[in-house]
Amino acid sequence: MTYDNMIYAVPVGGLKVRTPNGRGHLPPEGGKIVLTPYWRRRAAENSVALGATLREAQAKARETASGLEPGGGKAPAKAASKSTTAKEG
Repeated sequence: MTYDNMIYAVPVGGLKVRTPNGRGHLPPEGGKIVLTPYWRRRAAENSVALGATLREAQAKARETASGLEPGGGKAPAKAASKSTTAKEG
């Protein structure tokens, strides 16, 4: 394994994200990792944000978290509600 592909990862929305070896978690403030398929999958599912610098990764994590629902996944667009009232006669 080469260390040419070092990058920063930050958990999104306060998630606890396990490290690839399963013995710990990525710190809440983020950390430097070797970019592997494991971390690419975590980024694809919006569990972590990746960046060339820690500051960039933290900004991406905040941006991603603001676009997600508390339960995960993208927030649905709000539909216009139609009010129906029964006519009394």
